[in-house]
Amino acid sequence: MDPSIPKILAPRLTSANIATSRSLTDHKPMAEPDRKSNHAEAVQARLNFLGADGARPVLYASVAGGGPASRQEAAYEPHLVTIADARGAVPPPSLDDEGFCLIQRPSAVGDFFDPDEVVGTYHRETETLIKEATGTSKVIVFDQTLRADDQGIRAERTVREPAWFVHNDYTRRSAPQRLWDLLPAPEAEALLARPYLIINTWRPLTGPVVST
Repeated sequence: MDPSIPKILAPRLTSANIATSRSLTDHKPMAEPDRKSNHAEAVQARLNFLGADGARPVLYASVAGGGPASRQEAAYEPHLVTIADARGAVPPPSLDDEGFCLIQRPSAVGDFFDPDEVVGTYHRETETLIKEATGTSKVIVFDQTLRADDQGIRAERTVREPAWFVHNDYTRRSAPQRLWDLLPAPEAEALLARPYLIINTWRPLTGPVVST
């Protein structure tokens, strides 16, 4: 994300991808890098974490549009967290160490609200991006979600609201189930015998995201 772009409330697109065949068996933990960040750009914010009451959380996901937001049956506890601008980190964050990275990549998509253009163009761009970032031999792009803070944008563009709590998208059970859901059984079984990654790619559509 270019820091020169005006900071505005921005809808954004996330797509989920399965990258397979990457060799992870010989990966050795690296020493913690001596990382420096631009603390002048750091902010403090209260993030909602799942409470420790032992109750099983339940999520009722929202429907895209201006309707009711997601509903949860769970107890959340706010915690004050320092959030630094990772664009100023030296060395930059990486998939191997931090589990995420920042990449500037222009897109040929003219309208991210056009599902046909997203599938026809952006999925191919995302596949190329993941292959370059991971060295994998196969990528399956299987989902995309548009989100926006503004209720009017959500209603007009039929998109969902941002998540307002810290969460994981997958568990040890649901991650392999995704392969079974997406692929024929023989192919899913073969891929599960090899290393695979599930990677979310995020893109702000009109500028850097500065709000939930």
